[in-house]
This record gives sequence, C-alpha cells and structure tokens, in this order.
Amino acid sequence: MIIKNLNWSTTMLKKKLLIISLLVSIITFGQNEIYQNPEVISDEIHQNCEQKVKEVYQKIISSIGNNFPAPPNLVITKSKKSPATISSNKIFIEEKYILHLCSDPNFEDKLSYVIAHELAHHYLDHTMMYGIGLSYASSFDQFIDEKSSSEEEISEIKKLMVINQRKACEEAADKYAGFYGQIAGYNTMGHAKSALEEIYALYSLKNEIKGYPSYSERLEIIDSKFNEAKNLSKLFHLGNIMLRLGEYDLAKQCFEYIIQNKFISREIYNNLGTVYLLYGISLSKEISKFQYPIFIDYQTRAEVEATRSGSILNNNPKELINKAREFFKTARTLDPKYLPSVQNLYVIDLIDNIDNKKERKKLLSQISESDISNQYKIDFEILNDLLNGKNKKKLLNKISDGSNTSEENLSDLKINRDKIDKDWLKKNDINDPFEFMGISMPFEKITTSNRSLKIKEKLHDEYSIYEINENNNSLYLIKIHPSKIDDFELNNHEYIRYKSDIYLKFRP
Repeated sequence: MIIKNLNWSTTMLKKKLLIISLLVSIITFGQNEIYQNPEVISDEIHQNCEQKVKEVYQKIISSIGNNFPAPPNLVITKSKKSPATISSNKIFIEEKYILHLCSDPNFEDKLSYVIAHELAHHYLDHTMMYGIGLSYASSFDQFIDEKSSSEEEISEIKKLMVINQRKACEEAADKYAGFYGQIAGYNTMGHAKSALEEIYALYSLKNEIKGYPSYSERLEIIDSKFNEAKNLSKLFHLGNIMLRLGEYDLAKQCFEYIIQNKFISREIYNNLGTVYLLYGISLSKEISKFQYPIFIDYQTRAEVEATRSGSILNNNPKELINKAREFFKTARTLDPKYLPSVQNLYVIDLIDNIDNKKERKKLLSQISESDISNQYKIDFEILNDLLNGKNKKKLLNKISDGSNTSEENLSDLKINRDKIDKDWLKKNDINDPFEFMGISMPFEKITTSNRSLKIKEKLHDEYSIYEINENNNSLYLIKIHPSKIDDFELNNHEYIRYKSDIYLKFRP
C-alpha cells in the first residue's frame, strides 16, 4: 500500500526494495512454498509465468501444425483440482500448477509434457479422456455406466477393458507429446517423470485411483514411450538432413515412417513433398538450370544436388512433381494458412508453365498479392525475368532483396555441397570415422519400418556420428559442434549447416 504523503523518491525507493525482497524470497522459498505463500509472487512475475505458459502452448500447437480439428483454446483457471484437463475445445491449466513451476529451471520442459499430453487426447480423439486430466482427478463412475444402480452390475471384464483402453490412450498421448514436444524444441520426455511425480505430490494424489492406470503404471508408460518418441524425432531430424544432402530416398523413408505412425503434421507433409519436388527437378535438364525458392521447413534450404535413387517412386520428373503437389495440398488442408506449402505450390505452378510466358505473368501477380515473404517474391520475379530472357546484369540491383536463391541464379555461384574428397579424408586419418572421433560408446539403433534400412548413432557433445546402411551401402554423417569447426579444414570442402551444427557426409 502506498501512502499519499510520501514523496515520489521515497515511494520509488520502497518499490525497488520491495522488488528486491520479492526476488530474494522467490529464490529462497522452495517450489511448493511459492504456491503456499502467494504473497511472494508479484503481479509482474505472475504475468510472466502465465506468458511462458502461453508461449509453450503456442510452440507445441505450431509443431503439431494441424487445424483439423482446430486446436483447443487455452484457459488458465484458478481451480485447484487437476493441473491440466481438456474438455471438447478447451484445455485448462491451473494457476496453482503454474505458480508451483514458475521458478523451476526446467519450467518449460515440464510444462511442455503436461500441455502436449492433453493436446494429444484432443488430436487423437480420446473423447473418453475428456474431463479426466493428467492427474486422473475426476470420478471414475461417471465414465463407466452412469445408469448402473450398483458397481456389482458392472462386470470385472468390462472394468478391465475400460482401464486397458485408458492405459492405451495414455500410452499414445505420451508418445505423441514426446514427439511434438521434441520438435517444438523441448526436452519433453526427459522431464516427463519428474513432472508427473511433482503433480502427484502437489495435488496429494493416491498412488492407486480406481479405474485408472496406477502411478507406477504411469511411470512405466513414460519409460516405454520415451524411446519411441525420441526415435520419431530423430527420424524427423535425419529426414531434414538427408533432404538437404540430396539423399532423397532416405529422406522419403524417414518422413513416411513418421506418417505411418499416425503423426500427421503440415511440416512433415511439406518436407515429404519437397523430397519429390527436388528429386523431380534434378532429373530434368531444362528445369534444373535454375534454383527455385523452395521452402523446406525447420530452417533448411533447398540448395542440394541430386543423389540418384533407385526406389523412390520412379525417374519421371513430371510424376514426381505431381506427387509433390499432392503432399503440399495435404499440408495446406491441415493448415490453409501454412505459407511454406503455399510457396512450394507456386514453385510447381511456375515449373508447369516454364514455357508459357502469359501464364507465368498471371502467376507472378498472384504471388505478389500473397502473404509469402517479400524476399521470396523477389526470387520469383528474378526467376521469371530470367525465363523471359532478361540479361542477368540488369537484374543485379534486385539481388540484395532476394534470398540466396536469387544470388545463385544471377551469379552462377556454385554452392559447396557435401562431398568430401579422399585426400582430405586421408590427411585427417578418417579411414575409421569412429576412431578419428574418439567416440568409444556403443551405437544406438534408430528404428525404421524398412528392413533394408539400418540407422545407428553415436552421440557426443562435440561430435556425433550417424551410420546409415541401405541394402549394404553405407553412408556416414558427422555432426560437428560449431565450437570445434576450426579443427577441420573445411574452406575447400563441402558441408552443410543445419540449425546450429555442421554436417559432413561421406561414403567409405
């Protein structure tokens, strides 16, 4: 309370001291004590915590990337029954739980599990789980048979079936949460068990709740789904890397495996479409003369050379590009406002009319009125001008406003790729990449649906190695942390950057 008679400077001093004392209090108090003593939470800190919740929620919604069904609305509630519940088109997160987590250094990771888990029930259509929540705080009886006069009328078999069904829902939800939480940038499953443990303690839940998987079973479910979710996210990551490296067949198999596991998102369909589009372009001498503003999601670029594949559909450019169109349309069905697929469909329209000046003019008008980035609009303009026979020198004034695609098209720049020459390998004693890296830990297997495709990895803080074997043909990827890039002589050698790391590819 501020006293009116105090002068301004005194008031400000007191405010500063109050803020300092609050911060000290928050650091001093344990997480449970933060909620038990809500007076130590200032309005500003409270708002910041809630803002974090909204940000985590939005990032996961974005990683899921589906608007069919439409995502539920986020509601922060003051109830104190369950940390999170979902009911038809709303997901409720309790203020009590938010304040409990607020000062936790793993706040976002733990919250990502809770939110993604509830969203999974929504997207997987687990209607029987609506209103139950992560903590299983709701009454069991209302979900069995509300018309039953007594529990004895419900057979033990029926009760067991319901419990098993709910257990299956929880297994699917954890796997779903782990995958989408991971690609959203959170260590979701790594903190899932501790999040659940804290929920049971905070809400004083019994280990055994009638009609639900027990607490120990829930922990077992997390353990069992941890590796599956992790495996899927690794394949998504490797699919993106393979796509950039021109290993189209390998990228295709990674993305298809994810879709086969019913993980459907706009990004996956977009990137799968890009596999077919890039491969189709690479097979046509006429089309491949130019670089195209193709959008590969998750901060990748379509600057690749083709590695010919014997099993990816066929070697007919037209059919490959038509297949790409189908995948981009599917991505747009999942999210009509998803601009990467909009942009990629424009690329296909341009290719389809590569010899039709009149139709390309109409297309450029559509592109200029679209919501895609201005730099990509410039890419399309420059590309259209080149197709019309305009002199490259006359277009150089536009180059700074476009992306790298325009730079390549106007400068005839040959981008360094992934091929590592044998002299460099010998110089650096990379006859055995595992020995060179000094990584002695055993390989971990990455599961795929194709028996002929075997993927293994050795993960290290500074270097990681992926061994990819398809039909007894081996491919190695070396991931290098940027801090170690000076150990390699890469100026005259080809490599790619993906997010914050460097990737080298070579075949023995």
